[in-house]
Amino acid sequence: MMVLTRFWLSAILATMAAPALAQPRMDLPAPETIADRGVPGYRFETLRITSSDGERAYLVRLGLPEGEVPAKGRPALWLLDGKAALEFVDPALLTSGDAGTHPVIIAIGHDTPLRLDAAERVRDYTPGTGSSDGRGRPGGGADAFLEVIEHRIRPAIEARVHLDPSRQALWGHSLGGLFVLHALSERPDLFSLHFAASPSLWWNDGAIMDGGSTGLPPQSIRSLIVADGSGAGPDTARPGAKARRARFHVDPDREQAFWSEMEDRPDLTFSRIDYPGLGHGATFRASVPDALRALAALEGS
Repeated sequence: MMVLTRFWLSAILATMAAPALAQPRMDLPAPETIADRGVPGYRFETLRITSSDGERAYLVRLGLPEGEVPAKGRPALWLLDGKAALEFVDPALLTSGDAGTHPVIIAIGHDTPLRLDAAERVRDYTPGTGSSDGRGRPGGGADAFLEVIEHRIRPAIEARVHLDPSRQALWGHSLGGLFVLHALSERPDLFSLHFAASPSLWWNDGAIMDGGSTGLPPQSIRSLIVADGSGAGPDTARPGAKARRARFHVDPDREQAFWSEMEDRPDLTFSRIDYPGLGHGATFRASVPDALRALAALEGS
């Protein structure tokens, strides 16, 4: 069984004073990250992975700790929107503690020049066949993307490093956070820790809140951490913010019932993180370090 240690409680308390942060821009090229600058004790590789039908392509930035791999394997942090998320991985956090505990970083991005590709994200991160966003961009590819992760990306990683299956964390923000919840519901065996930052519960009329779960036996408990901002934040001052809020509205009673269901699941440990004063987009940057802390606090079996 794996659990979150008391260290994670201190991490939660530390993030409650998180400063206001700007949301990541989608129209910018991919930024320079630690994969480009380097980190002592790590080596980085870039993998181009395609779907089995060759129709979709992904750029995976892989951070591999140097030194002997523990017998049970390495923990790993899987980052959706990898090209943008990797910018906010703190090298000091990455290399803290004993070298044997340093995690593999698996940053999965779409194989385009942009840091975030809106159309690709809508396609891959959303469940619901035939669903689409407010601009008519088609979604519903979450199950196909899960297949890519399990049968294309994971084998490529495990050919390079032995992974500890009890310490695999998946992080995602917004639509990526929705995908994290979908992965937990549909394939709870793939990851031991699920970190959903400001998940887009509104997608497809909130269908994620109505679905069941395959569940796991109590001896295979998984963790779910949901991080969100409680303040207006800088996002709401942008043009069109009022219309966006209306389109993305989720009934609070329905949402609360959903989280209560998660909290009551016997196969799940459920935690919440609140970022006071941060809006939806700003939780992207704030939550990446906390996902790394949560993984460090995870005790494998």
